[in-house]
Amino acid sequence: MPVMAAEAADTVTATLKMLSQQAPHMRAPDLYGGGTGGFGWPRVNRLARTTAVTRLASGA
Repeated sequence: MPVMAAEAADTVTATLKMLSQQAPHMRAPDLYGGGTGGFGWPRVNRLARTTAVTRLASGA
């Protein structure tokens, strides 16, 4: 579940914890309803000035 906190008047920070061991990556979205996604990470990158992926010590 996303956790968002305002840092400045024009800044929002979103921190997400993913269950997948695979880091988010750009891929072709599933346009035909197969349920595989592919929309979230491109949207985040379009909206963000910067993005970062940090792996936890647990490997997640």
